[in-house]
Amino acid sequence: MAKYEITGTPVLSNEWDIFTVDENGKQVPTDTYGVNISIGLHPTDGIAPDFTKTIVSVSHNSQNGYEVDTQRQQDILDYMNSINA
Repeated sequence: MAKYEITGTPVLSNEWDIFTVDENGKQVPTDTYGVNISIGLHPTDGIAPDFTKTIVSVSHNSQNGYEVDTQRQQDILDYMNSINA
């Protein structure tokens, strides 16, 4: 039995570019971007209160929309599996 269940639909923040620092100390954009995904969670033990967890999902500019959606769903599933193990 799962220890936690998702309540509602996960909420995505605005996407943000991911930068790195070059050899001159300047920030330069990478080919990746991130989004915060807030997940409402309900503990199934009937004792603990509901809570929200935010995870980060990183995507590559070469991915199409379907691939990004699939990756984000996988990131949520991976998180849920980790807390329900």
